Amino acid sequence: MKKMIERKSSVVSQTCDGIKFLMDKNKIDVHYGVGSFVDKTHIKVTAADGKETILETKNSVIATGSKPNYFPGMEPDKKRIITSTEMLNLDVVAKNLIVIGGGVIGLELGSVHARLGAKVEVVEFADSIIPTMDRSLGKELTKVLKKKDLILT
Repeated sequence: MKKMIERKSSVVSQTCDGIKFLMDKNKIDVHYGVGSFVDKTHIKVTAADGKETILETKNSVIATGSKPNYFPGMEPDKKRIITSTEMLNLDVVAKNLIVIGGGVIGLELGSVHARLGAKVEVVEFADSIIPTMDRSLGKELTKVLKKKDLILT
């Protein structure tokens, strides 16, 4: 696990450094915060400290990132109920793991832990995994995951 975490950290660092290099090389300004379009050429960006900046631009790239979704009453406590962020930093393989939601990130992390020996159960509300993607992909992935001993419910 330690080697896997080190490798993951190295890949993330290389990727972030590579993106920063490309932004600098191509003279692209990067602004962090919550953005909203004022009109077709102006974007308001609110930084973490609350400062607002209006940018005028002809072309924009919006990189929204992602964040985990959870149910009320099941908020992550970062110990027993964790998100993919904490999962990527676990230094042990869980004996039993329940993945809530059959999306790509949970399935990827669940399948890694299953290969490392964890008993993994995936709980999905929809009638198939990866429900936002092509249905045939979900069927094929279900077959593969069942062969890897992931339990899909």
